[in-house]
Amino acid sequence: MNPAERLQRAEEFVFAGRLEESRALLREGEFNEPALIRKKFHIEGKIAFSKCDYVSAVEIFEDCLQRFGSHILLKADLLLGYYMQEKHLAWEDNLDSLLSTLRNLKFDVIGENWVRAAISCGKLLEESGRVSEALALYKECFRHSEIAPVWQRRALIQILLCHSLFFEADEILPYYRKLTMLAAKGDEIFHVHETRHAILMAEMTLLSTTELNQVVGLMCSTYAEKNRDVLQWFLYDLLELHLLRKRNLPIEILKIITDFEPHHDYERALLQIHLRPGSLVLEDVQNLNVSPFSRVKLWYMIQGYDGEAARRLQLWIKASSITDQKIYLDLLARCRSVQGRLEIILQSDGQLCLANETLDLAKKKNLLLLISAFSGSRERSEKDLIQILWQEDVNIYSQDRLRVSINRLNSELRRFTTGQKLLRYQEGSVQLNELAQIKVVRAGSQDV
Repeated sequence: MNPAERLQRAEEFVFAGRLEESRALLREGEFNEPALIRKKFHIEGKIAFSKCDYVSAVEIFEDCLQRFGSHILLKADLLLGYYMQEKHLAWEDNLDSLLSTLRNLKFDVIGENWVRAAISCGKLLEESGRVSEALALYKECFRHSEIAPVWQRRALIQILLCHSLFFEADEILPYYRKLTMLAAKGDEIFHVHETRHAILMAEMTLLSTTELNQVVGLMCSTYAEKNRDVLQWFLYDLLELHLLRKRNLPIEILKIITDFEPHHDYERALLQIHLRPGSLVLEDVQNLNVSPFSRVKLWYMIQGYDGEAARRLQLWIKASSITDQKIYLDLLARCRSVQGRLEIILQSDGQLCLANETLDLAKKKNLLLLISAFSGSRERSEKDLIQILWQEDVNIYSQDRLRVSINRLNSELRRFTTGQKLLRYQEGSVQLNELAQIKVVRAGSQDV
């Protein structure tokens, strides 16, 4: 192997978690050209970063930039190092400079280095709350098939994680399918934990509570002994999503989380909100060393009992870009169904009342008939529903019509059900979401 090939292999070992093998390759032979020397030191910084030695990693990256001049990947890795050290002002102050460099380079060439730096930049944009810009970068990276598969996979993971944070089921599903297909093939070109983490976060939106609890239980038994750090990462992210959705974790899962000592202020805040509701107030949040977006998420979590936090949240949303405003306002709408059941009241004039809003279904007869069929039952056979809707027998055509109607109803109500399906069609029957309760108001009566 020549020196350039040896550095390439050493970098691949870092991505695969084979850190000592990477370090051994760096010690073999000399690197005389400035570009190769820079890359050697850069890889040493990555090794330190992978070992969670962020102080050493940042020192190496800063020294490299000073000695060899600006380089897009070095710059991106340095800002990630600042982020991991919780030096939030340092990476925030340099983020727009990194983004500007990316945009300028884009007009010349989009190659592997650009994509790698763009993914890192996207993560920092997320942490600053600029979600739409982050998603645009991730999706551009994913579209470029000429780059190495490992970076397409990483872009796919980041897209899925970003949409999962906002419970955007329609956006999640196509990327979820792509990633699960790659995982099923055993095509693990990056750490399996990253893939599994992204899939789990997506399933928080796509699965019912019962199904999700089964998945989490299996995950805990798989990771409990050999990969406790990975398990902590998974569980605290699950806790965050539950708090954003105003839902409680199962007691057995919460017990496992409390066995782990929080790594930083944000994890400590999440645990406090869940264990001692109402105890974390705005003043506490403002004193935490967290990223800008983490602070905003905490405002959202405590806004129900802290009016000043609610005011700060609304002001922050108004100050965001138009695209980001839509993302945040859609999230607020999806999460209006707080802890407990989602009560859906169907009035005689075809108006549907839920989560303090009214939805007009008067001109959608089949959807009205479909939802009213569950006012006294949590499960109906496909035969009964096909009779109610069209007075037909069960056949492949009526089954397809029923499936289309269920999908239409789920789509109409998705923003009120935090991304979950209101009705689930499987094995000849249709079940109502366990969190939903449907009542019908009869004409001329207040009874339900």
